[in-house]
Amino acid sequence: MEPTNEELRNYLNDLKEMKGLATRHEEKPLVEYWDFLSWGVLIVLGTLLHVHFFPASLDRALLVIWLPIVIIGGFVETFAWLNLIKRLDTPISLRQNQRFYLSLLVIFIATMFILFYLIHLEGPVLGMILLIIAILFASVAQITYLALFAETIITLTLGIIFTVLDVQGQTAAVTTGLFAGLAFFVMGIHTRILEKRNG
Repeated sequence: MEPTNEELRNYLNDLKEMKGLATRHEEKPLVEYWDFLSWGVLIVLGTLLHVHFFPASLDRALLVIWLPIVIIGGFVETFAWLNLIKRLDTPISLRQNQRFYLSLLVIFIATMFILFYLIHLEGPVLGMILLIIAILFASVAQITYLALFAETIITLTLGIIFTVLDVQGQTAAVTTGLFAGLAFFVMGIHTRILEKRNG
């Protein structure tokens, strides 16, 4: 006896639901959503302090403003990471976690060297900062939620434009800092929405 149209429809719906469940199980957060929000706040705060106190002195701003912000962000990052491991019961020995955190370490080290030489060579610093953020976002999106590639593509596009045009100046620096902070903030909110949707 051949299956009826109704049975076939039910079977296809079951397959679709199983596929959705598998996708939701596969896509898990490996970064706390509030970690993104924290970085967004820190970047915007750093940008405003930089412009207010050291508008024409990048070297002093790096030491007085950005170094403390990176240190504070590092503490927040560590706390967020430990909290997520505890909440999701995903030990660092998990291969996926090892790949993710090793990639972030490589990105961080490469970023420090790139920015150091770009600043001293007076290269397209603003565009490169956005490109580096896009690389970070891509790493997160690849391992967590595919939908996060939306923010990644926007940041990448703006980074390419700023780099090719070698955009410079105080207004461009403020715009870059505020955009970067906003991008992290949107990434955090989007991550939270996806996390709730996927359960």
